[in-house]
Amino acid sequence: ELNRTKHNFRTIVIDTADNLFMFCNDYVMKKQHIEHASDMEWGKGWELLKTEFRRGITKITQLGLGLIFISHSQEREIKKRGQEPQTKLTYTLPGHARQVITALADMILFMTFDKGQRVILTKPSEEYEAGDRTGRLPEVIPLDYDKFLTAFYSTDNQEDMAKEKLIIRIKKAEAVLAEQKIDNFDMEKRKLNSRKVHLKTENLEEAELSV
Repeated sequence: ELNRTKHNFRTIVIDTADNLFMFCNDYVMKKQHIEHASDMEWGKGWELLKTEFRRGITKITQLGLGLIFISHSQEREIKKRGQEPQTKLTYTLPGHARQVITALADMILFMTFDKGQRVILTKPSEEYEAGDRTGRLPEVIPLDYDKFLTAFYSTDNQEDMAKEKLIIRIKKAEAVLAEQKIDNFDMEKRKLNSRKVHLKTENLEEAELSV
């Protein structure tokens, strides 16, 4: 309906994405006259379900509106080769739905309490699932819409991130020079002298970098 009628909507919120996937599952099972996706051989049922879910989500993204998916959290045991299993808080979406939505999401925001305050966690962690592909957000934001917008559009925040990226580039360049191992040449001394000449300090964190 949204692509055929005039409206003033700017954002679509799906609450919850888990229910959306369940409705999609019911539709596919009914259409295929089966009770469960595993009733079809060679994983065909699961593939049909994933394809239908992706098709519906793709149509929504093509409307040109903001899109927010809401899900709940649960503890999952994460197993990595050669390491002990670890418990991690992640969203409750089934695997096929997770693959589709995670591939689309610019941000995965984890809502929780910290010292009695509701907050949004934005960066990856071993303890919970989160992420920010835009690179604009600080690690923790109060659960407040205006404060979220301020953080997202903050010039200071963008300058801090640009400085961090520039420092990384400088260190990589210095590492490349160090690997050349020029005979009878103190590369560490040259690196520090270069920093003092161009940055007025040997410590990159203290330097006033133009970004």
